[in-house]
Amino acid sequence: MKTSILLFLLLVSLQGFTQHLIISVQNAGTQQYAVNTLRKLDFSADTVHLHLTNGQTVKWAKQAIRSMYFDQDPSQAKNRWAANAGIKVFPQPNQGNFKVEWQAFIPERVSFEVTNLQGRIVHAEDHFAEGFGTQSKHIQMPANVPDGTYLLKLHTSKGSLFSKLVIQK
Repeated sequence: MKTSILLFLLLVSLQGFTQHLIISVQNAGTQQYAVNTLRKLDFSADTVHLHLTNGQTVKWAKQAIRSMYFDQDPSQAKNRWAANAGIKVFPQPNQGNFKVEWQAFIPERVSFEVTNLQGRIVHAEDHFAEGFGTQSKHIQMPANVPDGTYLLKLHTSKGSLFSKLVIQK
C-alpha cells in the first residue's frame, strides 16, 4: 500500500511550521532538503521515494532510513519531542503479549528492547513508524521469558522512552 504525504508537505510549508526535511540514512549520513524543493514523499512496502520539484526522484530502502523529520530548526527537534513524548504499555500485567503506543512526530525506524532487572536484553525488535501521531506495535515475547518485572525501552532518533513491564503467565 502506498501512502503519499503531499498534503502534509503543503500544509506545513504554508503554516511556517517547517523549512526542511532531514533524512538520516545508514551508510549515507544525513541529508537535508528545503521544503520548497519537495513535490511528493511516498512510502511503499519497502522503499521511500522523495520527488523533487526539479524532476529528480531520490529513493531509499526503508531499512536504511534511521530517521526522517520535518523541522524549521533541526537542533530544536529533540526539545519538542521530549516535551511531547509518552509511552503506554497494555495490558499490565500481561502474559508476554502486549501493545505499545507512543506519539510519533516523524516517520522513522524505532527499536524496542525488553531487559530484565539485571540489564540483560531478553527481547528486541525494530519497527518503521510511517505516520504522524499515535503509533502502536504489538509485541509477543518469547515463550521462555519467565514471569517478572522488566523494562521496555523504545528508542527513536530523538531519544529513548521507558516503561515498566510486568509479565505474569
